[in-house]
Amino acid sequence: MRDIITGARDIPAHRMARDLDRLAELRARAMGRLAGLDALLLPTAPRHPRVAEVAADPIGVYTNFVNLLELCAVAVPAGEVDGGPFGVTLTGGVAIEGELWSLPPAALGPPTFGDDRHPRLCPQRS
Repeated sequence: MRDIITGARDIPAHRMARDLDRLAELRARAMGRLAGLDALLLPTAPRHPRVAEVAADPIGVYTNFVNLLELCAVAVPAGEVDGGPFGVTLTGGVAIEGELWSLPPAALGPPTFGDDRHPRLCPQRS
């Protein structure tokens, strides 16, 4: 993660502006394709990575687009596969965040982190 953040110091402002414009274009295109869908159901992780693999790629495969497209998501335990935990992630627009969180507790699986919160991936809003 440090390498990703410190690497940004070498990106000139004009490139960042260009990239943000491109992201806006891609976001609009993605939202057009997702129009009419209530939510996406995706695997939380495509496989069981080793700690070293996560350290080498901390951003992950499925979480990056959620943040970039300003979506929100709720990760839900879904059992085991190949002897390891398996989960799914319900992903949708921030307008349905409340609906995702209103699912019955049994559908969301057990609480994590020793309290009653469920993991969630949602962009910070001001």
